[in-house]
Amino acid sequence: MVRSNLGQHVSMRSFKDLRVWQEAFALALDVDRLARALPSERPDLADQIRRSSASVPRNIAEGHGDRSDRDFARYVVMAQGSLHELESDVTAIRVQSLAPGQIVADVEIRIAHVERLISGLLRRLRPPEP
Repeated sequence: MVRSNLGQHVSMRSFKDLRVWQEAFALALDVDRLARALPSERPDLADQIRRSSASVPRNIAEGHGDRSDRDFARYVVMAQGSLHELESDVTAIRVQSLAPGQIVADVEIRIAHVERLISGLLRRLRPPEP
């Protein structure tokens, strides 16, 4: 059960029911494909993008549950930070032409989509500023 900022309860049995988690998980799978496409001499970069992409759904899952909106929002902000870290690394991959352009473009599109979902979730979890 997740509480909205209006005090209404929305039934969510599992973090897996959250669209934002589903899309973030799909992003991590896409990033794994991108990591496998990187040159073999860049295992550090492949490892880094795998870790930052996996951190997004993990933080959403960890924050989900019977926590307050404020606590959940803190985890969602951490997920957003990991997403920004990933976006920075994927930009470097694109600029340096380290992987096929279509794979990079697919990941960039997915990153933008997850960012919109995270931003929307944060708007619902945080009360408007007076």
